[in-house]
Amino acid sequence: MGQYCKHYFICLVRYTSIFISRFFGFGVLNAVNHSIPKSIIQNNRGVLAAISNWVPVGLLENSVFRYGVNPNVEPLLNLPISADPTNADLLGYFASRHSRQGHYLEIGVSVGKTFWQMINSADQFDCWEFDIEELNPVLMKELVLVSRVEWQTPFSSIKKTPSSFSTFLYKKTGRQIHYICADVFDPHAWSFLKDISFNIVLSDALHTPEALDFEWEMLTKANCLSKDALLIVWDDLDAEMRRWFFRKKSTMAAQLHVPINRIGTFYMNGWLGSRECPHRFGCLLKGFQYT
Repeated sequence: MGQYCKHYFICLVRYTSIFISRFFGFGVLNAVNHSIPKSIIQNNRGVLAAISNWVPVGLLENSVFRYGVNPNVEPLLNLPISADPTNADLLGYFASRHSRQGHYLEIGVSVGKTFWQMINSADQFDCWEFDIEELNPVLMKELVLVSRVEWQTPFSSIKKTPSSFSTFLYKKTGRQIHYICADVFDPHAWSFLKDISFNIVLSDALHTPEALDFEWEMLTKANCLSKDALLIVWDDLDAEMRRWFFRKKSTMAAQLHVPINRIGTFYMNGWLGSRECPHRFGCLLKGFQYT
């Protein structure tokens, strides 16, 4: 009962924050929620519906981190979501605003719901994924393996199988998909991203300040963030994660030459839509025109 009351209170606070932001015009991405075309949302819902079961037998039990799926949300994974915008719709919208070839990076793929939507909506983007888990076999069925390079995972890692960098061919479109299966604390894994110039980045992997600090260090060292049009979105910025984000804002602004008012937080539905409380996201926005 106490846990339910806590969940209800958190949702109430977040929905109130969303209302206040919209009414008074606060929030870095406040205007975008109303700008996402219905066509993007409808396409994403259709893409999700094409996969009937996201969790095949044994997937979570044989994984490192249960693919980021907590037991309480596992029953929700195969249920349809409403037409209320989600973070995947937001990412798809910004991809549609980029008029030329772009690059998308997702750090923390989980079962692949956001990844699946992006490879089916961001047509002009090369899609790269990074996760400690192997790619969900449900999505592997839609891809053809082109190449795979393996290396020894660091001894200190919780991952006990070899790490890898794989390139796949998406059967439907003929596009290449790149997948890094490794621990985010493995420096070698980040070397595959060197000088790629990503325009859209979703950070949703290990939710600790230490992991995000290392992630940021690797991204900047690899020189893989676009200097022109760039959107970085961080999911689940709660408690110590939120404090990390606000401490890091000035560093981000200085390193990427972004005005400080283009770095902030907002609330939005996550990958389960309105079946859970809106998530607190962080974002850094540079160069994109979105209104």
